[in-house]
Amino acid sequence: MSNEGIRPAGTADVPAVKSVTDEAYRPYIARIGVVPMPMEADHAANVAAGRVFVAEDLMTARVIGLVVVEAHPDHLFLDSIAVRPDARGTGVGRRLLEFVDARARALGLPEVRLYTNAMMWENQRIYPKFGYEAVGRRVDGPYDRIHYRKRLVRRVPRPGPAGRQPSGHQVRAMSLRTSGRPAGRSSASSRTRRVSVFLRGFCTVARRIAASFDAYRDPRSHGGRPFG
Repeated sequence: MSNEGIRPAGTADVPAVKSVTDEAYRPYIARIGVVPMPMEADHAANVAAGRVFVAEDLMTARVIGLVVVEAHPDHLFLDSIAVRPDARGTGVGRRLLEFVDARARALGLPEVRLYTNAMMWENQRIYPKFGYEAVGRRVDGPYDRIHYRKRLVRRVPRPGPAGRQPSGHQVRAMSLRTSGRPAGRSSASSRTRRVSVFLRGFCTVARRIAASFDAYRDPRSHGGRPFG
């Protein structure tokens, strides 16, 4: 996923933020019977608060989409997502939704939440495709809303060459390089040394016993009396 072309909105972007929002939501006025709330938002205040991020056309730098987000202690709230009608079908919406996921992760938040009007059928097909699940439906004044959430899976970076754990055969090869012989022969060599020491000791004791026996048999060693 790339955030290329998505940046925080600045004061100079406020007119474009209003224009994109109006173009995206105006077709729904007739369907839902009221002006969608994003069209009545204080865009300048949202931009000043750092809540608005805009997507630019990579060729012309024209603002073609945006998201408005708000961080809460346990989630990131996606207040609005808007794409210019002439930019739909180009992947801008997908890029914006992926950006929202990345933003939540960067803030250490475990999920993203949003709601959409029950009459906006298109959104109800789109959000589940991006991992959102419907968790409820509530009526707030003239707005009938379906609430969604997306629980984010924590991504663990794949270790690079420096952090990769050696495999079994790599450990064995390391043993070969450091000891000069296969690691499996170490225990066998140790056993051989122990047996060799034992045999040398046994032979020494046997020779001493034999010498003592001969001494007892020699009459000169005990007053001329033969042993036994």
